[in-house]
Amino acid sequence: MSEKMQGAARVSGLGSVGSPEAVCHPGESIDPSARLFSSLDTASTQKLAQRLADRGHFATVVEEATKPASGTAGTQFPLVTVLVPIRNEQAYIARCLNSILRSDYPADRFSVVVIDGDSDDGTREIIRQFAAEHDRVSLILNPQRSVPFALNYGLRGSDSDIVIRVDGHAEVAEDFVRKNVECLLSRPECWSCGGAIHSVGETTVGRIIAACMSHPAGVGNARFRLGGFDGYVDTVAFGAYWRWVFDRIGYFDEELVCNQDDEFNARIIRNDGRIYLSREIHSSYFPRASLIKLFRQYFRYGFWRIRTIQKHGRPATFRQTVPLIFVTTLLSLMFASLFFGTAQTLLAISLSMYAVVLMSGTVSVMLKEGVLSGLLAPAVFGILHFSYGFGCLAGIAARCFQSALKSNPVTPTSGSFLDSVQKGMAHK
Repeated sequence: MSEKMQGAARVSGLGSVGSPEAVCHPGESIDPSARLFSSLDTASTQKLAQRLADRGHFATVVEEATKPASGTAGTQFPLVTVLVPIRNEQAYIARCLNSILRSDYPADRFSVVVIDGDSDDGTREIIRQFAAEHDRVSLILNPQRSVPFALNYGLRGSDSDIVIRVDGHAEVAEDFVRKNVECLLSRPECWSCGGAIHSVGETTVGRIIAACMSHPAGVGNARFRLGGFDGYVDTVAFGAYWRWVFDRIGYFDEELVCNQDDEFNARIIRNDGRIYLSREIHSSYFPRASLIKLFRQYFRYGFWRIRTIQKHGRPATFRQTVPLIFVTTLLSLMFASLFFGTAQTLLAISLSMYAVVLMSGTVSVMLKEGVLSGLLAPAVFGILHFSYGFGCLAGIAARCFQSALKSNPVTPTSGSFLDSVQKGMAHK
């Protein structure tokens, strides 16, 4: 964080605004231009004040900020750190950083920390150029390369009130940071918030993939991908978090190369926290532009989903197990149909129902992207479903193999084999 921001942190007198340590001292000089709190109604600020009071701290908070501006009342903006974990994002990182830096949030109240996982495509040079031109941008090196390590490096170096994750493969709206902060402040019960992501394809194949990833036939009821929803959810994509949340329930799980944000959000909910999805928070995501890359991505998601479920003893939502159940059911019916006529009938019914789902999704994609997209959309939907499902099966096999090794240790070679499989799942 720049010296200017550190100075701002020292003079704010706020600590972590939404945390148990948050205090607004009576008589403090407050910035009257802070439109941030204009969206807070009296009831919301009273709830925030009560939340702090219940924890035994001062309750003189932002009530004055909800009154008509008099030139003497207002409040200080919370400090925000935007974490950008990346590796080999040469094509997108400049667009990502420019979108964040165009934010309408006060420039002296937020910083951008890019954590680079040993990029070898020129990404790091682009980041260094941004850091040289903007004192709000800094670079941290991540020798472990994986996302959870990157996020934790950024968290340990942050002294802000709020932390927001943005991936290098994305762009955010001008009001993205401000809307996240407003959302957290207006809902004191929330530990995290975020908005729906708009998938954007830049090639013909990319646009079809993006359309499939934004349709229920492809992603089920994943509201952060579908959009058009306000309310409490189980997870968000580019989440904003109060910084104290990590002190309370721990950092991102560094074992989980994928799904570490889902696992962290599951911990929030299990600790009685809330996650809010707001339709006012907007960002764009650029999905994989090839079918092979898409298959690898969702296979990895499925592979690491099993470890997440194993850690918590249950999935966060039923949606996360549907591809596994579907693939396992089809494989079981295919095998059973070799011996039983009833299984053949059930297999035919299952495939027919799946064909209806594919047709429904394909028609929607055709209406959006044109008739020719109907040739590719079924394949994209199939990749989303089957790659995730087979990834889950591979994850189960890996866990079973690992358990067998612990029960009956054999040679170091076997253990290194499992390590190599997991490392293979770790990177693109």
